[in-house]
Amino acid sequence: MLSTNLIRIIEYFFRNIPNRFNVNQIARDLRISVGSAYKIVKSLDKRKILISQRIGNGIYYTLNLDNKETENIVELVLIENKNKSLAENPLASVYAKDLQETEKFSRAVILFGSVLDKKKVNDIDALFLIDKGKGKIVEDFCLKLSSLRPKRINPLLMTTSDFKSNIKKQDKVVVNILKKGIIIFGEEKVVKILRAI
Repeated sequence: MLSTNLIRIIEYFFRNIPNRFNVNQIARDLRISVGSAYKIVKSLDKRKILISQRIGNGIYYTLNLDNKETENIVELVLIENKNKSLAENPLASVYAKDLQETEKFSRAVILFGSVLDKKKVNDIDALFLIDKGKGKIVEDFCLKLSSLRPKRINPLLMTTSDFKSNIKKQDKVVVNILKKGIIIFGEEKVVKILRAI
């Protein structure tokens, strides 16, 4: 079983790809002790889950997505995060179940926006990673679902190359979706895309 702080650190690195962080930044951002962060980061570095790089006087770390163990741990952490988040949010859980049906014609779906904040929810925002030519199928599905549910589905359609390009150039919307969104399905596809950055 993975410790809570280990899970938080792995998720922190994943959600902030391609940025690098030192131990003090990690401890401060996650509100854990520097000693605990250091111990976990050194262990992950030793196992090649993180890659370290000396910059000036500091050592900075990033996820090593070329390591199969890293890939497996990240996918496990994302699934655990999804299950926990959806268990705490009944409305998001209902729409996540509905959006699972798009697995036939989408590579991945990420739920984001107000439905996750549990504040006033006007619509349901979802990023669909699709192949070219699949946009109309997704839009039709979302229109149909919107007519059956009380909240309208607002689809954001992107090909995997668009998603990769937006992460590389640190597009605020896409970076925010990666930071806060829940991957409904396609964790392995998202990890694969991010590995190429």
